[in-house]
Order: sequence, then structure tokens, then C-alpha cells
Amino acid sequence: AQSAPIENEILSMALRGLRIIAVARALTPSLPGNQHDLNFEFLGLVGLEDPLRADARQAVEECQQAGIK
Repeated sequence: AQSAPIENEILSMALRGLRIIAVARALTPSLPGNQHDLNFEFLGLVGLEDPLRADARQAVEECQQAGIK
């Protein structure tokens, strides 16, 4: 299937901790009555890095000490 390479890239990006957005453009010149009738062309993936906040470790430790799992 054509989607297999895209799915593999999504998995690879996710394993690196990236948030992923798929980008596409509509090929339909006007809006159809049902949104599922829209045709899209896949353009690519965007990976956003969301680094841990400096206080993340302390927050997790406090939750663990409070018995939160």
C-alpha cells in the first residue's frame, strides 16, 4: 500500500519524541456537500519537538512520592 512508507516515517518520528502533523492540500475546486468527498494530495509531514520543561523531573518525582502512578 502507498501509505506504508508514510506510516513508517510517522512511527520513526514518534519514536524520536516528535509531535507530527500531516500536510495536504485539497484538490476539490469547491466544497462538496460531505467533507468525506474531499480529495486531498499528501504533501508531507512536519515534526515538532516539544522539549521537556526544566521542572518535569521534579514534578514526576513529586507525583511518585504522592503515590500517583
